[in-house]
Amino acid sequence: MIDVYDEGRRRHKWWPDWRDKVLVLVASGPSAKDEDIRKAVGSRGSCRVAAIRGSVDLYPAADAVYAADEDWWGHVRGLPWFRGLRVTNARNAVSRWGLDGPIQVIRNTDALCVGEPGVVGGGGCSGFQLVNLVVQAGARGIVLVGFDMNSSQSPHWYGKNTWPGSSNPKEKSFVRWRRALDGAAATLSKLSVEVINASERSTLSAYPKMKLEDALWLLKA
Repeated sequence: MIDVYDEGRRRHKWWPDWRDKVLVLVASGPSAKDEDIRKAVGSRGSCRVAAIRGSVDLYPAADAVYAADEDWWGHVRGLPWFRGLRVTNARNAVSRWGLDGPIQVIRNTDALCVGEPGVVGGGGCSGFQLVNLVVQAGARGIVLVGFDMNSSQSPHWYGKNTWPGSSNPKEKSFVRWRRALDGAAATLSKLSVEVINASERSTLSAYPKMKLEDALWLLKA
């Protein structure tokens, strides 16, 4: 992945330096509130945090926020208080709010894209796209927080999406998300990227499950 990382740095001024880092990815499943992210991350030198949309509220000191939803960026007015990377594939949001990007999402594929920096597989959800991006940026380990991938409880830790233009996932969406993320396991293994799932409630099956703090210890973050 170093070649893709180097090409990303050449092409994109905002490209993150996550080589040899462990990335904690915070999605919006209800279990995201089960973890004390601030305590677990602490001062770990090789650990970085990237949140999806409003899950940045669970860890405002995150290094990055990713959202493919142009309406959400409008709802939060570009998230002006946030000092990390604000990444999106929404070209209009980049120009309007001064965001980082745009990346390109290949929406009709559920496979990880690793040949061109900033071009990621769709996978049906922002979580898959963020996994793809951090792999391109050189991450050696990923811990999934809030990747529940089921509708047994509220769709999100904060309840339903209610901003103008928003929607909420139905079971067929979760089916695709699970298939795409579990299906990425073989590629991630070939790339020597270790993935741990920090949600006991998650219906993903391809990654070992444990508490966030234990996962960071195991990955030597």
